[in-house]
Amino acid sequence: MSKNRNVVNALYLIVQPLFLNAVSIPATAYIIRRLGPLGYGQWATAVSIVAVLGFATSLGLRPQFIRAVAQDPENASEMLSHQLGLRIVLTLIAIALAFVVCLCFRYEPIIRACILITASGLLLNTITTTFVDLLQGLQFIKHYAFVNLVAGLTVTAGTVLAVWQNTGPIGLSIAYLIGPITNVCLLLITVFKLHIHVRVRCELSYAIRLLKESHAWTVSCLLSTLRDRLEQLMVPKLVGFEAMGYYTAGSMAADKLQIIPDGLSTAFYPVIAGASQNEEQRYKIQQLITLSVVVCFACAILLNVLAGPLAHILFPKSALYCQYVIQITSLALPFVGLAMPMSGSLIAAGQQSQVARASIYATCVSIAGSLTIVLRGGLYGACWSYVLRSVVPVLFLLPCLAKAFPGILPKIPLVRISVSAGVMALLLQLAIVWAGISPANASERTSNLFFCLFLCIAALTIYTFLLFIFDVVSKEQVLQLIRRNTKSY
Repeated sequence: MSKNRNVVNALYLIVQPLFLNAVSIPATAYIIRRLGPLGYGQWATAVSIVAVLGFATSLGLRPQFIRAVAQDPENASEMLSHQLGLRIVLTLIAIALAFVVCLCFRYEPIIRACILITASGLLLNTITTTFVDLLQGLQFIKHYAFVNLVAGLTVTAGTVLAVWQNTGPIGLSIAYLIGPITNVCLLLITVFKLHIHVRVRCELSYAIRLLKESHAWTVSCLLSTLRDRLEQLMVPKLVGFEAMGYYTAGSMAADKLQIIPDGLSTAFYPVIAGASQNEEQRYKIQQLITLSVVVCFACAILLNVLAGPLAHILFPKSALYCQYVIQITSLALPFVGLAMPMSGSLIAAGQQSQVARASIYATCVSIAGSLTIVLRGGLYGACWSYVLRSVVPVLFLLPCLAKAFPGILPKIPLVRISVSAGVMALLLQLAIVWAGISPANASERTSNLFFCLFLCIAALTIYTFLLFIFDVVSKEQVLQLIRRNTKSY
């Protein structure tokens, strides 16, 4: 049973967010259509600024805390109290920085109000993430998966109601506080049921020691945050808030699909960290990367096909801009499917300093490249910058993985997966050309969505068949997985 716990956890962390995203798709489309590119761009600008400040709420403490809890669950209560104390202090500093940003940046009042409202939710998010890290380290993943589901459904209903009442970006910012409030309440109940005492302690010497131990990862997280938010910080200033609306809405699909490699990495993290033998770690890492890349390749191709109809749903009057954003940003998914599992696996195996250094180098290269591309290309440059910052980390993490686990890379069937995905993409493209769906008319009728969905189902069937043909997945592995997971858990 314990051998399959990581698989079950992965299912919880992937199926639950995918279901939640499927439920929230109509709500998100309604919000974007209701606010329009300008209003949605204003709200997204405020969220991006707060997201950068949100880095200061943990300063790279999270991976270290999860690993410590996984290795020493008996002292989880003590470690939780110190984490809560330190992170709350850091969050109060981040909130103060939000006020400084409001004074320094010459944004209009509506954006300043959204920044202050969103920043006030940082404290709730800090408590939530601390509890989530605790449950992840203890491998009680299904508990917070359920909590996330309830909170997600609640915030979806609240945001739709706020936009329906014409409260604009400010009302939307207030409505998004419903999620963190629900998360904190439900996670507190969950932690109490596990007989873990919730206290807040902030000892200076202990806090300094924690920050010193994670200093390399702190720098890496800071640079990574700037890298991930660079386009969203530059686009409003370079090409306006409407372009920001197109970019944020169009890249949302690729952002949300990253829950797949993230969920897989999260589920495998404590298993890899707790593995006693190097060979066992090697097998789990190989399994994690293969599964992540297989799924992410398929998602990238399917999202590219569905880009036209999706863009028309979001922006009926100007869908073409959003369509190009979706198609370009979807190209980043296979590289994210490589980078996240490699980074998470190396950290779980105790290689966090190597990952931090690689991340710092990769981020510096990404930031320099992104600045150049965005300044020259505007909106479309921001899209290609999105892809660039997914490719560069892979180039720096591959040598780290090869050094830590010699011989592992040849065992990961990347070439066979790429060939299978390439055949799938080629057949889809031939079908689209045969049907006469061009980028210009793909976004004119939402009826094309049903035809594209049919193509996607057929392509997935072919892709799955090719994975068996190229021995990426064997029949015995599938049958064994089904038999094991039909047993009681």
